[in-house]
Amino acid sequence: MSDATELHHALAPAYARLEQVRAIWVDASKKYFEPASFQIALQHLITTSRTVSFVLQKQKANIPNFDDWYERKQLDWRADDVMRWAVNARNTIEKIGDLETYSEVRATLIAGHVLGPESIWVPEQKFGLPIDFLKSIPTKYLSAHVVAHGHLILERRWVANTLPAHGLLEAMSHVMQNSLRR
Repeated sequence: MSDATELHHALAPAYARLEQVRAIWVDASKKYFEPASFQIALQHLITTSRTVSFVLQKQKANIPNFDDWYERKQLDWRADDVMRWAVNARNTIEKIGDLETYSEVRATLIAGHVLGPESIWVPEQKFGLPIDFLKSIPTKYLSAHVVAHGHLILERRWVANTLPAHGLLEAMSHVMQNSLRR
């Protein structure tokens, strides 16, 4: 068996687990607008993503220079806010309880090729109804063209109290992308 074939065989379980993590991410994204179901899928995603490292570590004897590579990866992960958050989030879920999350909303007015005014991310419960946002737009932005052809884009994201600058699915995409990258 060639070295490349042996390496592929050694990495196969970790890649299989990473594919499972991707499937859970897709499931969580489908449940995004169902808060209770999203929370369950998200926590499953976070805890399962951590097992990619465990599966990989189990194969270290079959991976050339594993210890050197893994030591460098651990240093990179420790320097990465999102990767550190993922480890802490998994520990919270498994040892303390549910991850504290909340939903945020922002709105953007679009009328043409250029983005119009955009709100900041605000907690969903403070946002109110879309019509309330529409009524709050300063009249200077509501030209006849905007009123006739404009679109109000509403975005929602789930955020953890411990990682407020990132949407949770965005953060977990980052974790998946950095799990096995050499």
